[in-house]
Amino acid sequence: MKYTKFSEEWNNNMYDANTFFHKYFSMSLAKYLAFIFINIKLSPNIITLLSSILVVSSVLALNIIQGLLGACLLLVLSQLSYSFDCADGVIARISGRESSFGAFLDASLDRFNIIVYYGGIYYYMVDQKLITKDYEIQIVGFSVLLYFLYQTAVNLQAFYFPSLKKYMRENEFESLMSKIVKIIYEFIDTGIMYAITSTSLIFNLLYPTIVIYGVISLLLIIGLYWLLYKHGH
Repeated sequence: MKYTKFSEEWNNNMYDANTFFHKYFSMSLAKYLAFIFINIKLSPNIITLLSSILVVSSVLALNIIQGLLGACLLLVLSQLSYSFDCADGVIARISGRESSFGAFLDASLDRFNIIVYYGGIYYYMVDQKLITKDYEIQIVGFSVLLYFLYQTAVNLQAFYFPSLKKYMRENEFESLMSKIVKIIYEFIDTGIMYAITSTSLIFNLLYPTIVIYGVISLLLIIGLYWLLYKHGH
């Protein structure tokens, strides 16, 4: 497939990006990767699996190589993983290979990727004594759980509240509180989370970054449950 034809098909089959980073970085990289995948006839399910392999590779690199190189590999490989994840669904629609199994595989491995990524970072922080006090270990663990809970709740929302699936993208958010939530939401997307946490590790700011993500996740969980209660009670 020529790039001009592919680009037209891509634009017709991609969903609106959730966040600024998603739109201008993750999806831009995914588009070029998808062009290659389409032409070598790589199946969407294989791309989904490769995305998980890249996440596993990123945390293995961090824990085995360690140091600055390990942190840089974590950043690069995790970003590649997320771009693969952005590409698989669009490729499935372009090639007419959408399936219920593919959608399930994608959703379940997305959660797996988050567990592996955060689990690898958590192990690294304990192993390298970046956190040593009991309360630090507990706070980081709780922050990780909050992020996972938020991502899982959003995934379940699509099934129980399908009418609100694109709520964050389609509403103007006139109130001040809603605009604040929208700004916070910019930092919760998986791709930007990978980028920020990996970069914070390079600059020795991983502990406060993980804690901040825990706080952001808690605020968004409260906002999400309030939204769903308001529309579904």
